[in-house]
Amino acid sequence: EPGTFGLIFEHAGVEREAVVYVPESYDASASTALMLNFHGYGGFAGDHMEWADMRPLADRDGHIVVYPQGTLMDGAPHWNAALPGGDNKSDADDLNFVPALVALIAETYPHDAERVYASGYSNGGMMSAALACYQSDLIASFAIVSGSQLDTGATCAPTHPTAVLTLHGTNDPVIPYNGSGETISVQQTLDFWVAHNQTSTSPAVDSASDSGMTIERSVYSGGTNGVSVEHYRYEGGDHVWFYEEFNGANASELVWDFTTRHSRQGAL
Repeated sequence: EPGTFGLIFEHAGVEREAVVYVPESYDASASTALMLNFHGYGGFAGDHMEWADMRPLADRDGHIVVYPQGTLMDGAPHWNAALPGGDNKSDADDLNFVPALVALIAETYPHDAERVYASGYSNGGMMSAALACYQSDLIASFAIVSGSQLDTGATCAPTHPTAVLTLHGTNDPVIPYNGSGETISVQQTLDFWVAHNQTSTSPAVDSASDSGMTIERSVYSGGTNGVSVEHYRYEGGDHVWFYEEFNGANASELVWDFTTRHSRQGAL
């Protein structure tokens, strides 16, 4: 049956949770997609569902949206968006929790395994990138909003062409646009996926404005199996999930419409 459900199950000896939204338009016999949307550090799945709301898009297209919940560390929910080691915040097994979550949902709500997408805000954006690196066979394409990829080395080993979308504000004080001692720049993330996907290295650039903010779009096209790498640069933008619109589309719509145009095989 359709609706919004709280899901609780045990993984690696820890009680894990997620909020799952199944729209009225869901059809188990169709090529139904599943979108994962990860909250940021200190966030909660239910709040993130309201803030980064994709339910109207799920209603429109008949797809499933899942808002996973990170575990607590000193009272703050978080994601371990790297392989075990110093880049992680705790010993929570997030990289294996997500495939287990997707498999559990599929038992009741079948979906197309070729069309599982990851998106997230801040630390959640890091998590979506980590899945593309280390659980590549699960993720068709992904998006980062006001976040950063932690690994652009040889250990990030995607197994297929992977379309990527990033959205970032130039005045982000938490994860700086041009990087910091702890995070890489937006361009370094783009360069990694441009090389992996063998897209054009010179993007097509256009822009739009909303509420006094200029938004510049860069599209690296022509990648393997038709995938692209795209970036939205919000001039003066802060550390947020963006509501300013690019040609009528806010961050949720940009993320949804970009990622769902792909499967694990490439562009649909």
